[in-house]
Amino acid sequence: MSRRLVGGLVLGLGFCLVLSGCDRTNPSAKSEADKKQDEERALLSDPALAEPELERRLMAAVSVQGRVLIVRNPILGDITSSFLPVTTPWVINCGPGVSVVFGSSVNQGSNDADVDLSFATVEQKDCATIGPQLANRLLAILGDGARP
Repeated sequence: MSRRLVGGLVLGLGFCLVLSGCDRTNPSAKSEADKKQDEERALLSDPALAEPELERRLMAAVSVQGRVLIVRNPILGDITSSFLPVTTPWVINCGPGVSVVFGSSVNQGSNDADVDLSFATVEQKDCATIGPQLANRLLAILGDGARP
């Protein structure tokens, strides 16, 4: 074998060892993320627990000042805010996560404001309970401005 080939194999093997060791350097970070995901799944599997928590998250993310709708995505924190007319169309998505999309395209276009309430998957039987509850809460937040 040539020195170049042997050197390449040694370098490649070393690179593989470094990469495979990365997961072992911080095992608690992965288990913490898994723990949070499990807690979120457990929450969303029980509509009686999920509804008040999702409503709390929605109320923390959406407010109205006069005829202006203020949207802050709880996942992004205080990084960004969106300001829209209070009459902006909206849709609540439930299934692979729970989110509210505000905007004229209501399909996550560039002029939309998104509120991600959860990333955990929700079964459709639970969405049938959670969805209307959140929609009614959002209508209450928007008040008279929600009516055309």
